[in-house]
Amino acid sequence: MSEEQITSVTRYLKEIHESENQFHQEGLTSLQKERDKIQKRLSQIYDDKLDGLIDEKLYLEKVREYKKRQIEIAEEMKNHERADQNFYITANMVLNLAARAREIFESSEVDEKRELLNLVFQNLKLEGKKMLTEVREHFLL
Repeated sequence: MSEEQITSVTRYLKEIHESENQFHQEGLTSLQKERDKIQKRLSQIYDDKLDGLIDEKLYLEKVREYKKRQIEIAEEMKNHERADQNFYITANMVLNLAARAREIFESSEVDEKRELLNLVFQNLKLEGKKMLTEVREHFLL
C-alpha cells in the first residue's frame, strides 16, 4: 500500500477508536452508576431491617436479588474491558497488515492470492487485460 493509503487506514482507525472509546466510557459509566445505586439500596434495606420496617424474609430476598445484579454488572464491566483490549489488538493487526499487504500478497501462493483478492474485492472480473471489480464495502476508505 502507498503511504497515502496507510495514512488513510490510520485516520480511519483513529475515527473508529474515538467511537469505540466513547461507547466504552459511556457503557462503563452507566454500569458504575447502576452498581453504586444497588450498593445504596443494599445499605438502605439493611437499615430498614434493623429498624424493623421489613422482615427477615424480604430482606434476604432483596439482598440475593441485588447481589445477583452486582455480579452481572461486574461481568459486564469485565466484558467491556476485554472488548476494549481486543479493539487495540485488532487495530494494531489491521495496521500491520495494511503496511505489509504487498509483501504478504507477493509472497503468497496462487490459491492464497485468490483468497486475498476475493476477500477484498467482490464481483472480480477480467476483461482482456483489464480488471473490472467493486471493492467490498468494509474495505472502502
